[in-house]
Amino acid sequence: YPAGLRELGVEGSVEARVVVWTDGSVSGRELIASDHPEFTRAVRAALDEVRFAPGLYRGEPVASIVTLTLLAP
Repeated sequence: YPAGLRELGVEGSVEARVVVWTDGSVSGRELIASDHPEFTRAVRAALDEVRFAPGLYRGEPVASIVTLTLLAP
């Protein structure tokens, strides 16, 4: 959450689509919608750092396309 927007009480959301690989890393991030450019920048930075548990198919990790909605209340 960008500190300046938090201090101003600005709320919003960002919707992003990413590929989560079998090792939990993220690539192919596509930002679909955002309420504010600062939220967009914050989400891009966070997606550079985050790791997810990969999807599983028959107990084995698989790459997955995931759509995320991130809220800044």
